[in-house]
Amino acid sequence: MSLYYSLASFAPYPGSELFDQMYKNGQISKLDDEYFFNLTSYTDLLHSYSYSHHVGHYMLSVYRIGGMLMFYILNFVFRPKRIFRLFRNIIKGKEESKFENSILQLIGRFKQVKKPR
Repeated sequence: MSLYYSLASFAPYPGSELFDQMYKNGQISKLDDEYFFNLTSYTDLLHSYSYSHHVGHYMLSVYRIGGMLMFYILNFVFRPKRIFRLFRNIIKGKEESKFENSILQLIGRFKQVKKPR
């Protein structure tokens, strides 16, 4: 038996049944710039937005980061060759996965910040 979990932010889009229900209940007060900005929170692990009464914004970020860390730690523990491939690809500037792409982009940002003007 395989279990699959998704650690993602919920985003109630206008026109959906859940959005209408949340709008009627007052969980979504108005459709302004802040609401639409919060819809993009799924791309930022550090600034998650939660519509749940049980899990706040901060804890949702903690759960998402913890889940991602667990995924990569277990990935490298059960498939150690992947960590060597990761370092090899980063050194070569080559990306074969989304994770490698993210690391290379992060390295690129640090290089831009350290450039003298």
